[in-house]
Amino acid sequence: MLEMSVEGIDQNNGTMLNTIRPAGQADKPDKKDIFSGVLDSAMSSSKSVDLDQIFSAAAKKYNLPVDLLKAVARAESNFNPQARSKAGAQGIMQLMPATAKSLGVTD
Repeated sequence: MLEMSVEGIDQNNGTMLNTIRPAGQADKPDKKDIFSGVLDSAMSSSKSVDLDQIFSAAAKKYNLPVDLLKAVARAESNFNPQARSKAGAQGIMQLMPATAKSLGVTD
């Protein structure tokens, strides 16, 4: 059996760096350290000064690491709130309208 672990984030394009190894044969990285500080420069260049507060509140609400949410936002939209995909995903996190509605996301 194989297991995949996230090793970090590519700072150039925001993609996750994964490693696949035989199950039980790999040291598992501390998930808290994987994303820590990776997106500081991207966040500081963001147009909205409220993004940190928004990400912190969402991380608390959904019990997720704040840096994971920031990594997803960077990979999905590069923090562009006006981003739209051909499939219909919208916003910074590129949620589909039905998903956003089910999560209570309105902006």
